[in-house]
Amino acid sequence: MPHIHFEIRDGIYPLKVGGMEVFNYYFVRELAKRIEVSYAAAAPLDHGYGRFSRMRSIKPIKYLAPIRFAFNALRHKPDMVILSFSAAHAVTWKLYGQSLSLLKIPYMTIIHHGKVPDNENIEIYRKFFNDAKANIAVSEDIKRNYDAKYGIDCKVIPPLVPFEKSTRTRAELLSRYNLPAEGTLIGMVGTIKKMKNPDTLLKAIGIMTEEERKRYNPVAVFAGTGDEVENLKKLAIELGIADRTRFVGFVPKEEVKDLMACLDYYVIASDYEGTSVSLLEAMYNRKPILASKVTGIKDTVSENEALFFEVRNPEQLKKQLITFFENQSLREELSENAFKRYSRQYDYEVMIAQYLEVISSCSK
Repeated sequence: MPHIHFEIRDGIYPLKVGGMEVFNYYFVRELAKRIEVSYAAAAPLDHGYGRFSRMRSIKPIKYLAPIRFAFNALRHKPDMVILSFSAAHAVTWKLYGQSLSLLKIPYMTIIHHGKVPDNENIEIYRKFFNDAKANIAVSEDIKRNYDAKYGIDCKVIPPLVPFEKSTRTRAELLSRYNLPAEGTLIGMVGTIKKMKNPDTLLKAIGIMTEEERKRYNPVAVFAGTGDEVENLKKLAIELGIADRTRFVGFVPKEEVKDLMACLDYYVIASDYEGTSVSLLEAMYNRKPILASKVTGIKDTVSENEALFFEVRNPEQLKKQLITFFENQSLREELSENAFKRYSRQYDYEVMIAQYLEVISSCSK
């Protein structure tokens, strides 16, 4: 099997938390157990797998990062490079493609960025993707959009990470995260930012009547950090539900299983998702799921596996919450269906095998 090189730069989990960063953390680890792997990053990944070389981002990043990357590629002399496509400047991707072409090193892309770049630099992106040996999309929607715009044929491989069940007791975990033993815990997991619409959950609880709150005892639980934390705290006070809101802060990926064990329901309210890792983990943990009816999420979980609401519509989310509150058999049926779908479609070892197959075919 070939020697594969990754360029990670500052996107190092757990120093930076996001779906792509968490995926790359485990992906490098698992590939390095099987083939030769090197990577360039601002600091080494703490699992200790793969050959590390230091590479910090220096401004102007769009020009200097590809140049420094080329020097790293010369030093490591890989058989192929894997590039995680994200929201970097078009010039960056142009220079990556040109430098690898000059060095005669093939590359493949993994497209994590759901938003298709605008038309201003369409020819740069078209050449970048068409020159790649393979393009992997992390969701069906990303494939549809990028294939149509750039005339490529992405292979869809979901960005899985390994999951485990918690071995701790619920009482122990509630104490650990300072969560109430009484109450229905409704959780959102991930970066707390606007496009995730965390305020929708607070507003849904806020518009419940006092009688409904007493009857169902909902408690919103936010796991993660981000720009919207302070705004959410203020909103909870304004809505009069600060006592029904908990912020547990950053939860390392290795501990998300423990948080999931605490939650009664899982909510994902985003404007858009590729393939959400936290959603997959909720499916794996048989959590009743309430989800915004948007592209990406609907590709991951269906209407016989979750309850849906229109994005940024707290009235609909409230209605669906009450449906779950009052129907235990429905909760159990949908969560079991979601778990079965996860088991069929999202096996971690199958994903690694798919990548090894693509890598092998591209490096021949």
